[in-house]
Amino acid sequence: MFLSPEFWVGVAGALFIGALVYYGVHSRVLGMLDDRVERIRKELKQAQTLREEAQAMVAAAQQKQRQAEAEARKIVEQAREDAKSLTADCKRTIADMVERYRAMTALKIALAEENAIKDIRAGITGLAISAARDIMTSQITLTDKNRLIDESINDLKKHLN
Repeated sequence: MFLSPEFWVGVAGALFIGALVYYGVHSRVLGMLDDRVERIRKELKQAQTLREEAQAMVAAAQQKQRQAEAEARKIVEQAREDAKSLTADCKRTIADMVERYRAMTALKIALAEENAIKDIRAGITGLAISAARDIMTSQITLTDKNRLIDESINDLKKHLN
């Protein structure tokens, strides 16, 4: 028994464990394990805190996104309303311009008609005077001419008095 290697391995193992217990290595190992457990707990707590902060940031970002989308919808709706209003204003302005153009065109046509009638009357009057002169010179005698002049002078005297 004292000569067997297993016995001495057992004795050496018992002495080693006894030395470890005597010098308090087990408390140091347990202290290191406790420190490691505490460090892991702190890391888990920090990770949990970071996770909660990240969730809060995500929620805030989603809220801002919803607000931005709502504002964008309002801006688009306002732009549509402005475009409709501007279109209606432009249509009214164009209608007013067309009406003014029609009125000016009608006025120009009326003036052109009036000028054409005056020109025609002036031409006809000139032709009538010319024809009357030709007729008078060819058909009226000297005594008739003197008589017509005297009648015209008398008519003038009547109208002037």
